[in-house]
Amino acid sequence: MRPLLVVLHDRPLQSLRAAARFWEIAPTESAAELTGLLYPILTDAWQVALALERLGELADAAGRILAERRLALTPNEIARALGRDEGATIAVLRQLYVAGLLASEPSGEGPRVFLPNEVARVIQRLEHERSDPIGPDSPLPALFAQLTDHELLELAERYGLAVIPSVTSRDQAVGYLVSRLADPTVLQRVCRGLSPRAQQLLTHLESRRAPLPLSELVRDRRWTFGELRRAVIELARCGLIWRTGEGSTRCLMVLPALILGTSSTPTLQPIDAVSVTTQAPSHAAVLDLLLLFACLLRSGTAWPRDSRPSRPLAAAIAHQHWFWEDARDPLVYLTFLRRCAGSLGLLTPRGELARPRLAAWLGASFAEQQRRLFRVWSATVDPRDRELLTALIRQLRSLRVGAWYEWNEVVRESLAGSTAFEREETHLQELEWFGIVQRGRTPAGSRAIRLTPWGSWTLGILRSAPHIDTRALLETENGLKLELSTLTPQITWIASLLGTLQSSRPVPTWLLAARTLQDFVRMELRSGWFALSLADLPAAVIQLLERALGSPLPASWRETFRAWLAHSRPAIVRPALAVRFTSTSDRDQARALLEKVVESIDPLDDLTLLVWLPEPRARSAIETVLRKGGFLVELQDPAGTNRPTKR
Repeated sequence: MRPLLVVLHDRPLQSLRAAARFWEIAPTESAAELTGLLYPILTDAWQVALALERLGELADAAGRILAERRLALTPNEIARALGRDEGATIAVLRQLYVAGLLASEPSGEGPRVFLPNEVARVIQRLEHERSDPIGPDSPLPALFAQLTDHELLELAERYGLAVIPSVTSRDQAVGYLVSRLADPTVLQRVCRGLSPRAQQLLTHLESRRAPLPLSELVRDRRWTFGELRRAVIELARCGLIWRTGEGSTRCLMVLPALILGTSSTPTLQPIDAVSVTTQAPSHAAVLDLLLLFACLLRSGTAWPRDSRPSRPLAAAIAHQHWFWEDARDPLVYLTFLRRCAGSLGLLTPRGELARPRLAAWLGASFAEQQRRLFRVWSATVDPRDRELLTALIRQLRSLRVGAWYEWNEVVRESLAGSTAFEREETHLQELEWFGIVQRGRTPAGSRAIRLTPWGSWTLGILRSAPHIDTRALLETENGLKLELSTLTPQITWIASLLGTLQSSRPVPTWLLAARTLQDFVRMELRSGWFALSLADLPAAVIQLLERALGSPLPASWRETFRAWLAHSRPAIVRPALAVRFTSTSDRDQARALLEKVVESIDPLDDLTLLVWLPEPRARSAIETVLRKGGFLVELQDPAGTNRPTKR
């Protein structure tokens, strides 16, 4: 038997990704990050119980046998213990392995499987609870006996107890929790802070007024497995639901005190007669982010963190129409987007585009980009008011989609009557930029908001993204038009590099011209972003646009592109450094050193190397490498010769 962490670290990345798909974890390219995400799930009794119910009775029985024996067994040995066919047993063991609950090791008899230590202990705990279940009418102390020391103290701390590790006892925590969970006011406040999906699940459980089999809950088509396990964990960590059993069936029951109806949450009253003050596309923020990236690439400059945009970038932006045309201060809006891009890892701290991350970002839909953008924004907001923002978002989740509310009332209710919210205007503006809320004015002139369908999906209330109009139009300066029924991030990115956005509403329209295509070619020669073939440049540009569109261009468009680029014959001028040595052997030794730090190096004669400089800092790197290699470097003026000599 081996520890779970060791087993996960030994798994290949592809296997970890499969486990992440089973648990519906957001995908990532880092094996270490996936291990860190999977470990707390696989050691949590609630989530393991849900997984076993999802995989079925045979998986549950196989896990029970492995947990009892605490040995590595062959599939045939497990099949005999179960009294089942070996083929069916292998199939269910494979499912357990994919989920991350099972590990394998080679042996002379073939592969053996076993449960990692932590998983075996969790399954043994679940079996003990099933053999000695707590009843729906059990007193609170009996419920708390089901928890480990860590879980009990964590629950007590969640309800306000100042826990001192190794000092606070179980009896102290139990006494405190009994008083808190018996208070309807406390329970009401806790229920009001739940996410919308957790509130829906709690309401469903209360309506039954009886324990609910976990198998029935897992089969409920209204929930994906990921949504269900997240909602269950949220309720369990607040002590609102508990595990019990009816015969051999694992069940879930609601905290008895909640049957009195304390989970009902007060709601704000909608208002009428509101005039709309702003209106922008729901996905304006993600569209503008792509436009900003295109301007960065076209300008050939970076935008370092905590600085203003450079003059070339500011000039590129000035000639670009933005989807969010109602931003009162464009620089504030663009700085907001730049901050979000940095948090997403799409821009480096120096403000350069992160190519691998951006490639993955372009492959996501607008809806997925929007949700990621909102998550990273809400997670990286100023720590001083993060708690206040969390409360505000919870309050927004309780609003009726499309109904108007007084903004000040939303703020007061989310902060439990307090009006001290220094950055409320900033957060309102940013929530509006994300398309989560729409702003309006009451007849009295006060601010009003309404939760948009797009915002409802972003906040996790709707299960699927609402439909948005993603039509677009490409035009050329000689009058050609190409109507697009669906605009994608890839098309937005390529169109913004090949042309300029002429208008954003009602239909986004890009104008492609000979000048913009030639500017794109110069940009590509400078950056090498798309690695286009220069042998047939028009064909390369046409193929680039066709890949983004997902269909061939009309013949008239191809002819136009070829005509515009007919005289675009690239000539690349690159700076180089001539380095002269005192002997051919020194030259060859230095070449072996320099090939590790420069892209291209060529001998000019028996004593001289011609080193191409890929970037301004390369010269200092070359000097450093030569000095470390034992050369004494003498720098001369451009009219002279650099002649390194051996010490």
